[in-house]
Amino acid sequence: MDEITFIIKTLERPGCLLRLVKSIYRYYPDSVVLIGDDSEVSCKEAVSKRYPDKNISVFELPHDCGLSFGRNFLVDKVQTKYFVLLDDDFVFDRFTDIEKALKVLEDQDMDILGGYFRNYPLFRTFVFMDYVKYPAKMLLQGAQEHNYIGYIEEQGDEVRVKYYTKRFPEFERVDLVHNFFIARTEVVRDQCRWDDSIKIHEHTPFFIHAKRQGLKVGFTNSMSVKHKPFRTMKYSNYRCRDYVKRWMKLYGFKRFVFTIDDDPEEVVFEIDETGHIKGT
Repeated sequence: MDEITFIIKTLERPGCLLRLVKSIYRYYPDSVVLIGDDSEVSCKEAVSKRYPDKNISVFELPHDCGLSFGRNFLVDKVQTKYFVLLDDDFVFDRFTDIEKALKVLEDQDMDILGGYFRNYPLFRTFVFMDYVKYPAKMLLQGAQEHNYIGYIEEQGDEVRVKYYTKRFPEFERVDLVHNFFIARTEVVRDQCRWDDSIKIHEHTPFFIHAKRQGLKVGFTNSMSVKHKPFRTMKYSNYRCRDYVKRWMKLYGFKRFVFTIDDDPEEVVFEIDETGHIKGT
């Protein structure tokens, strides 16, 4: 694990972040962890108090600088050959086998290798009934395995993406994976940075750029992570902004079409002559 750094971009979810960091150090006690925080109140003091002896750095970023800026900033700080990209509402367990995934990445000569989520029910602190319902949901529903691998096809000013959420191959070469992946630091840093102006909805354009740059992207079922989403009203206000139109324009697309699994119905986002976006 000496060649791997964990990077986490966080916003207004200190409880989630501390839970994730705790789980990382439970399974990988000597890990290097870099955190970029663009919250109104930084988590730096809380993290430092909790983990004074760990190799962990918290960077206080400009408020609401966005996912893309934060991830680029963190990748620039990585000093190891590889990094693992993490959202702050993940939790490691015994199935989060980073070492095995690294071996797959090297054996298959990939630049980016993704794993999959085990989703848990959404928890919102501002909804009182969640305090009552959430434990029951956890017991009755448990974790729902969820994937997000895809294939990208560009046709002039149109981009089409086929997403798969219920396929978990041992290994497969793909165009797009979840925001949970291990990657070669130098390749991403030099060839496939995120666009700083895209604060959210950065996922699909990042992988469109990766494909244009010729990066080798794959998926493995060797590693997975718990996904325990947690949203306050404040966090949701940041999350609900729409940046699809922005990245479509940046990448020169007038139409974005995608399908999910075996559903024949297409979802279409289209920029009309007036510059407005409409979706179905």
